Amino acid sequence: MKAEAKAAADLAAQNAVKAERKRATDIKAAVKAAKLGDAFADKLVEDGVTIENAREQIINKLADNDGPEIDGNHSLQMGQDAADKFKAGATASIMVRSGYASDDDTGNEFRGFALRELARASLEMHGVNTRGMSALTMVGAAFTHSGGDFDNILADVAKKAMLRGYEEANETFQVWTSTGTLTDFKASKRVDLNAFPSLREVRAGAEYKYATVGDRGETTQLATYGELFSIDRQTIINDDLGAFTRIPQKMGRAAIRTVGDLVYAILTGNPNMSDGVALLCQSRQPGNRCCDHHRLC
Repeated sequence: MKAEAKAAADLAAQNAVKAERKRATDIKAAVKAAKLGDAFADKLVEDGVTIENAREQIINKLADNDGPEIDGNHSLQMGQDAADKFKAGATASIMVRSGYASDDDTGNEFRGFALRELARASLEMHGVNTRGMSALTMVGAAFTHSGGDFDNILADVAKKAMLRGYEEANETFQVWTSTGTLTDFKASKRVDLNAFPSLREVRAGAEYKYATVGDRGETTQLATYGELFSIDRQTIINDDLGAFTRIPQKMGRAAIRTVGDLVYAILTGNPNMSDGVALLCQSRQPGNRCCDHHRLC
């Protein structure tokens, strides 16, 4: 039993060392990305702060400095490149935390940030001092006073999740239908060429003959389908990533499922086509042969 206890203690000690090394590495990487110097990183490591607390102190330090110093008297304001970098890093951070991307970008300074930490960062980047702000006020300000960065990031994440849901849904209508294009919502005529006939044998010395392909037209028209779901400030404060990932993913699945339902509703409804003949043949001739209406049987 003593040997087992010693082995367990040794394993715990090894895990503690690994965790401490990872904490120090992550803090130094975040400080380096923010260009705040090794001394600041060393102090954070020595103080034993968590990586989450370190990131918050990094943001506050950047706010105090009003940007990286150039000559001690002037500061460099955040430009478009920094804004783009923030959007990319924040989006990647949310995607990783949501399980939609692999966590291999150790150089991302926003890695592991909670949603309200990203809200704070978006405000600080645009020169808004968040000290003294309540969480509700800060998140509300991020939606209205950060140049659209914060809400655009959340919208981008939701869009990616929705597309994933759309693409991973198991639908079958795509196998036997084709996609067309309409430029407006007016009723339009869609011409459908009949299937090309089987090829005829061309004997030696004979000429090739032109095939006859008929056509028929059906009316088609665009329609709009959609739903809304709401997100409030409490969602951000509670760091509810599902509001921007799982819900949009389910909406993506529902979107393509709706298309499939509409397609199959035409088959089950068996409407008359423009020539007055039903889409599906319902009267078979002797010998179980389909009536000659060029329809599905």
